[in-house]
Amino acid sequence: MELHRQQSRWWIVFGLLLTVMIAVIAWLELQRVGDGRLFLFAVSWDAEPTAIEKHDARQSATDMQLPATAFLLVAGTAVSLSGPDRFQNWLPSTRMQWLSVSVLLISALMDLGSTLWFFHDGGIDLELHPGIRLFGYAYGRTVGPIAGKLVQVVGILAVACWLGRSGRVLIVIVTVFYLAASIHNVLQMPVFSR
Repeated sequence: MELHRQQSRWWIVFGLLLTVMIAVIAWLELQRVGDGRLFLFAVSWDAEPTAIEKHDARQSATDMQLPATAFLLVAGTAVSLSGPDRFQNWLPSTRMQWLSVSVLLISALMDLGSTLWFFHDGGIDLELHPGIRLFGYAYGRTVGPIAGKLVQVVGILAVACWLGRSGRVLIVIVTVFYLAASIHNVLQMPVFSR
């Protein structure tokens, strides 16, 4: 019993320290984007940001700096204080759970693929999700959406695990949103919008 209590204390301390560290990094990264320093990890085929994207990046980063940091602090604190027991059964254990997670991952990949296409052919400023848009501005047209989607999927799976049985509903809802987002992105492409 004492070992369990000690593990819980370490979980809380480590979780709170990690939360503060992630929130500070997010604050600094949003500050960097707000200062106009974009595309930290641009790859050779990433086009330079347009004037519209530069303006939108500054505005989006400024608008989201406080809410994003506050969200990270609140979410991280909640996870830390909930203790390690909430995450004991983090692997799917039934066929249906594996199937729902697999479909979630496939829909996330579809959304990612259409977002990459959208960012390269349309523009980052047209992205509806503020987090993915900011990841694009911060890290580039290619690396940004990949990093953003990875953070999103890990976050969704962590919340689903934290919710326990109710997490299945979250996975279904997010899967539907990912599928809808990928369809929306494809329909915004010049090929389909003419």
